[in-house]
Amino acid sequence: MSKVVSLIPDVHQIVSGDLAIVNDGEYDVLYSGRNKYETRVLGAILKEDEEKGCMTYVHVLLKSGDYSSFLRGAVTLKSLYQNSQALFFVDKTYGGRFLGASIATWEDIPEDHRPLDNSFCPAFSYEPSFEFDVSMKDGRSEEHLVLPHETNEVNESFTRFIDASLSWTKRIGIKAIAYNEGLMAASFKIRFRVELPEMDQTSIAAVDITKVRNLLPSILKLAVSKGIRAEVMTKETIEHSSPEFQTIMSGVNEIFDEVHAMRPTVDEMRKVLAQAVQPMQGLQFSDSFKRIEIDNLDTRGAAIPIGVVDEQYVAEANEVPADPLKVDITVKDETPRSYAIQVTNFNIENGNGKAYVGNDKKTLGKVSIYVRGRKSYDGTHFTQSMHEKDPFDIKGKAVRVNGRIKSISIELPPQKGDQ
Repeated sequence: MSKVVSLIPDVHQIVSGDLAIVNDGEYDVLYSGRNKYETRVLGAILKEDEEKGCMTYVHVLLKSGDYSSFLRGAVTLKSLYQNSQALFFVDKTYGGRFLGASIATWEDIPEDHRPLDNSFCPAFSYEPSFEFDVSMKDGRSEEHLVLPHETNEVNESFTRFIDASLSWTKRIGIKAIAYNEGLMAASFKIRFRVELPEMDQTSIAAVDITKVRNLLPSILKLAVSKGIRAEVMTKETIEHSSPEFQTIMSGVNEIFDEVHAMRPTVDEMRKVLAQAVQPMQGLQFSDSFKRIEIDNLDTRGAAIPIGVVDEQYVAEANEVPADPLKVDITVKDETPRSYAIQVTNFNIENGNGKAYVGNDKKTLGKVSIYVRGRKSYDGTHFTQSMHEKDPFDIKGKAVRVNGRIKSISIELPPQKGDQ
């Protein structure tokens, strides 16, 4: 095999984060890791050469979003190969020693060795840890540039998200705490580590923490899945619930049975999911980042995709009530009314932001604001209020849910030159 022709040396070689997705008992048939440039590499066996005593593998360089989509079953191995501009043939000995590599294309793969149309990632198991990575992706985050208040908002939202997903453990004497371990490389990444400190030594002596650890990724994965609103709003019995929810209920019941505690009801666990979704409501995207990826680290440090939070997911999350058993009453202002607001963050391009409603003496809480009518909102009262932390009066239409203001829509008269 000829040596690889590339301006970037060793780009095809995995040096960290090895994950065996499929193993036939002797070799890793499908696996992944990162090269020394922190780029995701997906590898698969292509063929065996018994005479030379070596194996040929296909290595493909992937964006994190494509890798996540593959592990979640959204795209096939065939489509990854066909759309890749960075495909390599890699030769290794049976013992795994690197022999050589060459650049390849889809056409270079023998027809009888090409992935099929249904080459989705098979289900695989791994040993999860209590560590999770939350990465802001696309936009300026790829240049390691994110506004401080945006990082703080994502940090706060996902801390509450993880805490709420483990709220059910309080009933067996455990209070989960999600610690922030700071920013990491590769876009803007925040690592969370969950600890389960003992609230009452006698009450949790028999709790199998490993089972809690193994169950948490499933809860988080379902909470950030598309279709979560239907999942928590359904009145179906457990037998007619989704397979994912049935797996969670089975795991929770097993943990509670082992410590002789009363099992949570189906409705109580649906409420846990609904409350986990609440911190995602109103999450703002901007030029800094367009989506957020969530990974669980296995015990060897390999990142396993949990899900993706984007505008489509947030739009659905906004419709999830905190308590699915209660019927939310939504009231919208028919005509603009006066409100005092203090802006906390604001996008001068699209007019979306967050603000406190009220004043220093009577604050009604933080709400979403949607300002329209201008091409740019730079130099308006909204940016001034954000920078100087001063409240001011506006007229807008508020949306109240169960008596609490959730958002205010504000229409500004166009400036000269906007038309």
